[in-house]
Amino acid sequence: MRYKFLRILILFHIILVLNGKDYLRKIRPALFILALIAIVSLTASYSYSDDYFMTYVSSDNTRLTVLVNEKRDNDTSLNDLEVSPVYDISNSISDSTVTTASNTQYEPTVITDITPPVAAVTNFSVYLGDSVRYKKHITVSDNSGEEPSIEVDSSAVDIETPGSYPVIYTIRDNSGNQTSIKATISVLEKPIDPSMEEYARDQARKILNQITNSSMDKMQKAYAIYYWTKHNITYTGDSDKSNYIIGARDGFIQREGDCYTYYSVAKIMLEEADIDNVDIRKHRDSDEDSRHYWLLINVGTGWYHFDSTPYRQEKDNFFMVTDAELKGWDKKYRPGCHNYLKDGLPDLATKSVQDRINYDNSWL
Repeated sequence: MRYKFLRILILFHIILVLNGKDYLRKIRPALFILALIAIVSLTASYSYSDDYFMTYVSSDNTRLTVLVNEKRDNDTSLNDLEVSPVYDISNSISDSTVTTASNTQYEPTVITDITPPVAAVTNFSVYLGDSVRYKKHITVSDNSGEEPSIEVDSSAVDIETPGSYPVIYTIRDNSGNQTSIKATISVLEKPIDPSMEEYARDQARKILNQITNSSMDKMQKAYAIYYWTKHNITYTGDSDKSNYIIGARDGFIQREGDCYTYYSVAKIMLEEADIDNVDIRKHRDSDEDSRHYWLLINVGTGWYHFDSTPYRQEKDNFFMVTDAELKGWDKKYRPGCHNYLKDGLPDLATKSVQDRINYDNSWL
């Protein structure tokens, strides 16, 4: 049905051929008249256009999109229409009404999709350090029936610090319509089994009894903790970071881990030795930036950095170092390793005590 005009020409050519046959001479006038009637019928019944798509909409707003194959102007039934999966068409060509077998009439219309997707989201919680599946908590739909895209903005979330944070979802359909919706993620500390904490503290006390005595001052005890932690745990680059009690428990049992393990073991031992300490962690510029944890301690002479994690670089000794000393090492060996935010932290001492320390010994 696509090349109607060509078919008319072929038919006319056949007539001319037949007209030249002697044995058809008696019926030649009748054949000629029949052919002319066929040509007139074809030209009257069909418009000479290529296939096109048309979208129709019924009175109840049901949409119907069809592929029209040279639709007959005098026949608008769906018998001459081939259904297409196309949904929205930018323009329509005919003003005819299409009637389905169920007598539902579909009027031709230009349909522009301006309806945004629909989204529903639930607030959710995770434990410190856990991986987060943000899209698990949102459901979306679109009037097109197609799956819209979901973009998640979790830039405000700090998975390493307890608290509540906003998560912004942006949902877009294929027509460019979009919806934004916000959820709240709560970052929680993992519940600790009392028996687990008692085990960790019991281990800390046993080790303190081995490496300290009542004649030592707090600086000497703190150094003994620093030395034991640094030299009795193997660095492997992995640990459970959900809670320092868990980190310390694992460190005492496995004797291996990463910076969080060194921080956790040292922290619980400092607490059992009654030495003031404050948690500190690296400020990360992006999610790809590495994590790092260490402590500030105060033995009565001011707050100093305490980081027992071993490094491959030389002079990686950070017992009671000042801010200037720590940043000087970072600049020379590992830029940005100890970047941190000072908000909420105590003022640090500026006087160096490194002349009192021999890092080759396990005591001061």
